[in-house]
Amino acid sequence: MSWKEQLHPKESNVPLEGSDCEIRKCDAIKCEHNSNYKCTLPEVDIGSEGRCRMYQGKGIKRHLRGD
Repeated sequence: MSWKEQLHPKESNVPLEGSDCEIRKCDAIKCEHNSNYKCTLPEVDIGSEGRCRMYQGKGIKRHLRGD
């Protein structure tokens, strides 16, 4: 396996059950949940376009519904 394959393994549409994924660096410095390039949320949702669905601009208070 080449170093490129090791860094970028082929994507799979099958979710990994019980896998622990960790955000190494978050560049969304204007997000309320970002602290020194680290996300402070326990978990995040990533959309199909690859963007974080949990983004919330600083100073913007949004109430989440607990349905």
